[in-house]
Amino acid sequence: MHDEWPFFHNFISSVQMAVFKADLDIMKEYSRLCEDRITETLIYDLLKKEHRTTQNQILLTIQDSKLLSRQYIDLRNSVQNRDHFLQPLNYIQTILLARKNDPSISEEERKINMDNLLRSIKAIASS
Repeated sequence: MHDEWPFFHNFISSVQMAVFKADLDIMKEYSRLCEDRITETLIYDLLKKEHRTTQNQILLTIQDSKLLSRQYIDLRNSVQNRDHFLQPLNYIQTILLARKNDPSISEEERKINMDNLLRSIKAIASS
């Protein structure tokens, strides 16, 4: 079906790219934003399991041993190069998100923080 139906092929290609872009270390940082450690662990473990399951199912579907191989070598390299710029943005964003509800910061700091948070969201979304 993957090779014979263009819609399905394109769908799997898009999911494949999204899974390849996902970074488990960054997922861990975002899960740390949870207020309690039990929820943090549950969320991270669930995301990690779903990531692994989705990756395995895609590899079975495309009959390959790794994501974005074969005709996607240039895309694979491009995404890996992009990650060097996005990782710091993601870490900055987790810090800004953690500060968002910090009661100890002033209203002025909160506004600056929110402006920076919105910029980080836009920067990550546009990459």
